[in-house]
Amino acid sequence: MRGPYEKSPQALERQIRQQARQSLTTTRTLQAGTRLTPDMLTLKRAETGIPAALYHQTLGKTLKHPLPPNATLTPNDIE
Repeated sequence: MRGPYEKSPQALERQIRQQARQSLTTTRTLQAGTRLTPDMLTLKRAETGIPAALYHQTLGKTLKHPLPPNATLTPNDIE
C-alpha cells in the first residue's frame, strides 16, 4: 500500500469546502421570540452561520432578536 493509511482532505479541498458550505438563512423578516419553522429558513452559500447539517436541530428554536430577510442565522441569534 502506498501513501498514508488515513484519508484526509488536501489543502485545496479544505479551501473549496469552506467556500461551498451552506448555512441557514431567513426567508423573510422574523421578529424576536419567533419559533423557527421550515417555511422561515432556506439554505444559501455562506462562510459563516449555522451549517445546513444542523437544520433539523434548529427548527423549533426561538429567535433572540429580529432578523431581516436573507440574514445568515448564527448560534447567537437563537435560544
